[in-house]
Amino acid sequence: GGDPVWLVLVATLGNTLGAVVNWVLGRYLLHFQDRRWFYFRLEQIDKAQHWFQRYGFWSLLLAWLVSFAVYQGITRLA
Repeated sequence: GGDPVWLVLVATLGNTLGAVVNWVLGRYLLHFQDRRWFYFRLEQIDKAQHWFQRYGFWSLLLAWLVSFAVYQGITRLA
């Protein structure tokens, strides 16, 4: 086993960097919605925005819990 402090530091850094990447994608990706390679349709974007308007705070909490569940599965905690 390794040092638990390093584990927490590396996991925190990875989580933070992942969140920053996702934020940047969310912030600037819609600038490319008129491109042919853009993956999402306008209806999908509208549905996601409506869902977030309704469950915004709780969806952020759920996103964190999903990440924690992946961690639990990898480490076989649960």
